[in-house]
Amino acid sequence: MLYFVHENSTPEQSVKFRYTKQQQDKTWKTKKYRRILQDLKAQDPDVVQAEQALSQQPSSTVSVEDFGRFLQARSEQSAVLSRFYGHTITNHDNGYPLFRKICLSAYFNKQRANQKLIQDLRAKFGEEAVFVVGNWSAPHARYHEPIRGLGFQRLLKKHGLQVYLIDKYKTSRCCPTCHNESLHTFRRVPNPRPYQRERYPTIVCHGLL
Repeated sequence: MLYFVHENSTPEQSVKFRYTKQQQDKTWKTKKYRRILQDLKAQDPDVVQAEQALSQQPSSTVSVEDFGRFLQARSEQSAVLSRFYGHTITNHDNGYPLFRKICLSAYFNKQRANQKLIQDLRAKFGEEAVFVVGNWSAPHARYHEPIRGLGFQRLLKKHGLQVYLIDKYKTSRCCPTCHNESLHTFRRVPNPRPYQRERYPTIVCHGLL
C-alpha cells in the first residue's frame, strides 16, 4: 500500500518505509470482526435468506419501479434484519448490541492505526520530510479488498505533512539522466499464477528494470 524510499538511500544503507495491506488488516482487526459477523449469520438461516432476497433488488437505481420493488422487499425483511442487527447481544453485563460495539471498536482501531502510521513516518524521515506520491489508480477487482489511495494523501496532509502528486505515466521507461524512453524490463521471474506455469514457466517482471 505504501512504500517510501529516502532520497539519500543507498543499497548499502537503505532508508525505506513499507506499509502493507496485511499490516492494516491486523491493526484494524477487520478480518476478526468480519469472521464474528459471519459466524453469527451462519447460526440464523433467516438472516441469510433475507439478505439474499434483498440482494436481488437493486437499491441504487433511478427507476421508480425498481426502487419501489426494493422498498417492498426491504419492508418484508425489515423485522428479521432489525432483530438480528439491532438486538443481538453477546455480553449480557452491559447490554449493548454487538454490531454497535464492533463498529465503534473498528473506528477506534482505525484512528490508532493512522496515528501510529504518522508517528512511524516522522520517526523514519523527520518532521520536514516531503512525500512524493504517484497518481496510480486501480479499479475494483473482484475478490480483492479496496486499497486506500486518495485516503492516504488526505491523511498525510491532515497531519501537516507535505505531499506532492507526480504523474507516473511512462516513469518506468524514462531514463532519469537522458530523459529518453530507453529503459526496458529484462528480469524474468517464476510465474506467480499456478494455472499458467505449465505453459509459461517464467514471465517478465514489470516492476524491475
